[in-house]
Amino acid sequence: MAARIVVPREAPSLSRLSLLVLCLALSCCLGRGEESAVRVITTENFDDVSQGDWMLEFYAPWCPACKQFAKTWESFAEWAAAEKNGLRVGKVDVTTESALSGQFMVTHLPSIFHIHEGEVRGYSKSRTLEDLQLYVGEEEWKKKPALPWWRSPTAKHMKALGVTYWISQKGKELQTMLEKEYELPTYTVYVIIAVATIVVGLLLGGITVCFIEICIRMCSRKEATKKLPRKQEGPKPSPPPEQVGGASESSEQTDEPGEVPVSSKTAAGVVAESPNADKEKKTRKRKRNKVCKESMIV
Repeated sequence: MAARIVVPREAPSLSRLSLLVLCLALSCCLGRGEESAVRVITTENFDDVSQGDWMLEFYAPWCPACKQFAKTWESFAEWAAAEKNGLRVGKVDVTTESALSGQFMVTHLPSIFHIHEGEVRGYSKSRTLEDLQLYVGEEEWKKKPALPWWRSPTAKHMKALGVTYWISQKGKELQTMLEKEYELPTYTVYVIIAVATIVVGLLLGGITVCFIEICIRMCSRKEATKKLPRKQEGPKPSPPPEQVGGASESSEQTDEPGEVPVSSKTAAGVVAESPNADKEKKTRKRKRNKVCKESMIV
């Protein structure tokens, strides 16, 4: 029986190790090079755009003009990163971000907008790299007025408009799914969408009415609290006992019949003399004198 000879394996040579290291380094470099300088903007990170300087592009993957402009936009983003002037470059895919396209009211592709601290301006010059660099580097955007508040994409009502665009896009996707996957007739799909629209409208209307009713009640309560009477002041201090006693004594006294009282006291104890007091005194003296004379004669 022949003996079996086992040949030991050779250790990897230095050239193989160096080749492996070189391949790893190249793969790392290629991986870093694939990272784009253009930031993808969605509804989730759109709030970042309202701060600082931005150049934003709206594109679609099926758009031929967008495909031709992609290299120029990438070069522009690399130039902005190298200049370190604070400018950031982003892009928005209108096929997936219909809400943002509705906010900006995009009518053609590609559409470019310049955003400076929340102020939005549309870019209308040629889409060459030189013009883009001049527009930002020479601050040519200052010569063009910003969009008004009612047209600004950062306004709340424009965000609500974007939501309606998103709902319409989802409705189209639902229609396509029902017709292709479930093979439903077109009129059936329209009936389903109409019923869903009515139900959603009723729910939103009910929520709105409840919200308005709550606001009205809160306002009425505030007005009612304002109209409530203020706290009454404490009782007035009573007059001194001397005045009270004098008033009671004067009230108990009665004059003779046919005579007019000389003075009377008010509720506060103040003496109020009558204007005919002197005449009354004289008449009483005369009567007394007559009575005395008659008694003397008798």
